[in-house]
Formats: sequence, structure tokens, C-alpha cells
Amino acid sequence: MSDQIVAIATPPGESALSAIRLSGDDCISLVQSLTTSSIGEHQKAKRVLLKDPISGVLLDDVVVICYRESSSYTGEEMVEIFCHGGNITVHNVFNSLVKAGARPAPPGEFSKRAVLNGKIDIIQAESIEQIVKARSSKEAELSLQTLKGSLSKVLSSILLQLEEILVEMDARLSFPNDVYEEDSLVFLRVKTLQSEIQSLINASSYSSIINKGFSVVLMGKTNVGKSTLFNVLVGFERTVVSPYPSTTHDYVSEIVSWEGYPITIFDTAGVITINPSPLDEIFNNRMESLYDSAFMLLYVIDAMDCSQEDLKMISSNKRPNMVIVVNKTDLSKEDPKWLSNLPDDSRIVKVSAINKTGIDPLVTSIIDGIKKVIGQEPDYYVNQRQSSILVNINNVLDRITCSSEPFMDMAVEDIKEAIFIMKEELNVSHSKELLNDIFSHFCIGK
Repeated sequence: MSDQIVAIATPPGESALSAIRLSGDDCISLVQSLTTSSIGEHQKAKRVLLKDPISGVLLDDVVVICYRESSSYTGEEMVEIFCHGGNITVHNVFNSLVKAGARPAPPGEFSKRAVLNGKIDIIQAESIEQIVKARSSKEAELSLQTLKGSLSKVLSSILLQLEEILVEMDARLSFPNDVYEEDSLVFLRVKTLQSEIQSLINASSYSSIINKGFSVVLMGKTNVGKSTLFNVLVGFERTVVSPYPSTTHDYVSEIVSWEGYPITIFDTAGVITINPSPLDEIFNNRMESLYDSAFMLLYVIDAMDCSQEDLKMISSNKRPNMVIVVNKTDLSKEDPKWLSNLPDDSRIVKVSAINKTGIDPLVTSIIDGIKKVIGQEPDYYVNQRQSSILVNINNVLDRITCSSEPFMDMAVEDIKEAIFIMKEELNVSHSKELLNDIFSHFCIGK
């Protein structure tokens, strides 16, 4: 028997709708006690009036959907109630359900029950949290693939291969006279399996980078058009633009999403190296730390006014992920002669920020730089917890593959340990402490 839990599944505040979820044995009957209308038809929306079960006060005009155990999210009876949005009405309904016998659900309780009832596995459950917290469409896309079971299938295959290797090793120890192949062949299987595990660890690195996002910093002297370019890239007038030098002080940032990648673009104070004031020195020093931490630098130059100062700044900040942006090309039909003074391997994009020309090639250059660094996109999202466990498993298998003369009886124990880790920590054998730790990070109502 499972007790009845209830949670408000939508954020607080004014909205068109708010959602309340219930799960547990006879939770349909519990909701039925708040209305005189008949509910309970499977997956059929029903509009009803809810009243407080004790005072009889009208609570709200709502829509109720009931789910039977076989097709509910949790594997138990479930009810979803859609009431008017706002703080008062939804809490009145919620409090009445609690008075009727439901227990307020802690974070992640619905997903936890879904795992315990075999509706999803722990890997899929973790992907739900990743979808909710995704910072970009790319991260959400990979997490959805994990929710569909793509990562679970790969992990199940690895576990099966470990178990097959264990059987083969046991057979070699128990019946050595019946085995005609060299022991090195079974050790080679372990090595091959390690490569498969390493690909999952690499996928975790990709996932981590996508989650963190990418910083693109505009750099250059004062009055070269950085702020105008910044406004064009972010899509609205975020920064003040004027004909006066040093209009921008400190830095301004906005997040954009191009091809699903989360990118933070920074507009910065213009670099002043000739006779800087004490305030200019403060800005220059602060910008240096931002330049150093940037994923990509866009060095912006005025097409009509490139100086030795620009060339010196480019040389001192040169890095593989740097793009030289030649701005104000609308002022001249010919390429400026100083372009030949730039390093031969420079990535150069010509734009007119004020006319919004050359922007698409610049965006393409930024995205290409991202793709080059992060490598091939995996088929699933591997989070940090899963990655650390996979690293642990590979370290155990290293005892076999890194030994010049591995012993079969010792290798058996290592394979058993790897299988134990897979089952207890990665696939999770419903350890109460581990489940509580994982689901404590979930949203209430999820």
C-alpha cells in the first residue's frame, strides 16, 4: 500500500493555470470527496467544482484528469488537477486535499515512486531533472534522448558484457583443460569494453561543457563599434551607443542561443593604453581577467583606423579561438591595406554593425569555433554522478588491462567489483540513502 501524496507542480505567482498532482492508493476517491460530480474515467478530462470537504466552501472550478496504475507516471493511481493560476486559489485546493488525507510530497517523490514501481529507471529519472534545468535546447535535446532510454540501453549492454566476461573467466578457472583459446583474448574483451566506457565518459565532458555554456567577449579600442555590434548580436538595444569614446565602462552581458548552444556575449570597456587615467587602469585590469577566461575573443577593429596599438593587442592576446572583426566596412569599398599586417593564420570577418551586414558569417564563425572545441555530439546526456561512477569502473578494469601478466583469479574479482558498482551505484538497486540523495535535488511535484 502506498500513501497518498500531493504537490503543487507549477511555480508560484499569477498565471492562467496552476497544476496539482496526487499519487497513491485510492487518491481518485480522495479527490472525489471534494466534489459531487463523478470523476474517475481513465485519462479523460472532466470539469468539476471542488468544495472544501469540511466547510463545504467552494474552492474552484477545475479540470481533473485521472490515471490508472498501468499508464500513470508513478505506476500508482494518479490525479492531476488544473485550477486557476495565482497563489490563493491553488493553495486553497492544495490545503483541502491535505485535510482530506493526502501528505505533502517532498522534492522528487513522484519520480522516485516511478523508479520504485518500474515505470522508469534511475538514469531516465535523472534525465527528467536535467530537462527541467536545461539551459539550452541542445542540453534539453540530449536529456530527452536519455529519457527515451538511449543511455540505459548502452549501460545495460555494458553490464551484460561484464557478466559474460565473468562467466568466461569462471569457466577458464573451473575447466582449464576444456579451453583452447589464449587467456589474452578474454583480457582483450575487457580492453574493448573499456573503450566503450570511455566514450560515455567523453560524452559527460560534452554534457558538462554544454551545461556551462560559452563566453564570447568583444575586445578592442574605444569607439570601434563594439557596443553597436553587441546590440546586433543579442537582438536588441542592450548597450548605450554614442559617438563619444569610452561610452561603455565595465562590461555588459546577455545570453543568446545559436543552434541550441548557450552563448554569453560580453560587451566591454574599450582598451586604453595611451595615457590611461586611474579609472581607465581599473577598467583595463578588470577586462584582462575577462579576456583570459573567455571561450572566444572577438577583437573589433575600425576598418578606417587600425593602428600599431591594435596589432600589439592582437599579438599579446593571440589564441586559437580568436576572431578579428573588421567593423565599419560601410565606410570604404576597398579592403584596408593594413589587413596584410595581420598574422597569416588570423580568422577575419568583415562586418558593418550599423548596417547589419556580415553578421551571419560572424555567427557562423563563432558556432564553428564551438563545434571544433566540443567535438562530436553524443547520443545522450551523461551527468557528473554517472561519469564519476564510470571512471571508477574503468579504474577497476585497469587492474586487469594495465598488468603485464594479469592473473585470471584476480581478474575475476575485479570483474565482480565492476559488476557490483554497476548494479549498486549506476543502475541503483533502490538503496534508500542513494535514492533520497538523488531525488532531493528534484523540484517539488516532479
